[in-house]
Amino acid sequence: MEDQLLSLEHQALVTKLCTDLSLLLSEYNFANLYLFRKTHEYRLIETMGSHFCIYGTSQSGHTFLMPLFHPKSWDSCIELAGEYNVDYLFPIAETWALEAASQGHFLSFSEDDSDYLYDAEVIRTYRGRHLDGQRNLVRGFLSSHTVDVYPLNSNTLPKARVIIEKWSQKKPDTDRINDVDACIEGAERTAELGLDGWVYEVDGTPAGLHLGGPLTATVYMYHFSKASPEFRGLSTFMHQDVAKRVDPKYRILNWEQDLGIEGLRHAKRSYHPQALATKGRLGVKSRNML
Repeated sequence: MEDQLLSLEHQALVTKLCTDLSLLLSEYNFANLYLFRKTHEYRLIETMGSHFCIYGTSQSGHTFLMPLFHPKSWDSCIELAGEYNVDYLFPIAETWALEAASQGHFLSFSEDDSDYLYDAEVIRTYRGRHLDGQRNLVRGFLSSHTVDVYPLNSNTLPKARVIIEKWSQKKPDTDRINDVDACIEGAERTAELGLDGWVYEVDGTPAGLHLGGPLTATVYMYHFSKASPEFRGLSTFMHQDVAKRVDPKYRILNWEQDLGIEGLRHAKRSYHPQALATKGRLGVKSRNML
């Protein structure tokens, strides 16, 4: 079996494999995997059966195998994972989890892992009484400030770095430091990674940055959204503005998981997601929940 650290050389292969699977989970995206390759020590594995997997380490220190193919036999997949002595298979999409359960395998789920999915048209318009707060925030923000939006490129990259640096100073914990490093590299490699980027200036001050890109043919993913808390309503405006800028063919927006961060969970739920994309863990060493 071949085993290599994940690199840009694997982009075409991993992108094709993820595209073919067309899963709604944020992990099944090369840019996401690549930008967090150091955090999770991602490696690409080719098995004897010409299947590919991602080997990784969770922030809690558990090891996992992420299949880049649709397993037909979960017994065989568990056996494969056992050869790498990992703790579990992850993430298992809901449809796959039902198949694994039907084959007699127990899966565990953590709410912290679930991706938030939104109707793109709802975010573009903030329609509905349940989003009155968002509409009012945007209205108040625009009535008080002047906003200029620029595509992220070599000319605006210095502004993006300023925004990320300001954000990192307010979020000094280890998890956010990892996030900052990934965001900086994402901003520097938008073209290589197939990402879209926009820089937001408020009253002439660099204040917001968004990075995103396609997940499937109809799903667009928000990878990073950094907004200065100095300007109330900026983040809400950015979410809507990006939804308006992306191709209308993307009917669903994936805002990734909340990682169990209470403030982030509250913020994402306040936009009333259409659904949560759950991610199962299938234990390899034991059937205990991990």
